[in-house]
Amino acid sequence: FVERRGRRLRCLSAVCTHLGCIIEWRPAANLYHCPCHNSEFSPDGERLCGPASRPLPMFKLTLAADGRLIVNRQIAVTPGQEWLELS
Repeated sequence: FVERRGRRLRCLSAVCTHLGCIIEWRPAANLYHCPCHNSEFSPDGERLCGPASRPLPMFKLTLAADGRLIVNRQIAVTPGQEWLELS
């Protein structure tokens, strides 16, 4: 998931940390939900409940010279380092 807040972007994994299912965003509940095993995660990816034992990772974002957004799924970033500032 790529989220934008003003001029900042971040990328949160859409893969549940329990068994690798694809999660979904539930705007009415303001959380991410795994429809397979009912794990739930906060908007920041923190585990709220369910069988998942770890938070959702956030991935490094960069902008290419031509303006394309690049998600590097090989580089997980820590909270506080997840935002890409747009100029």
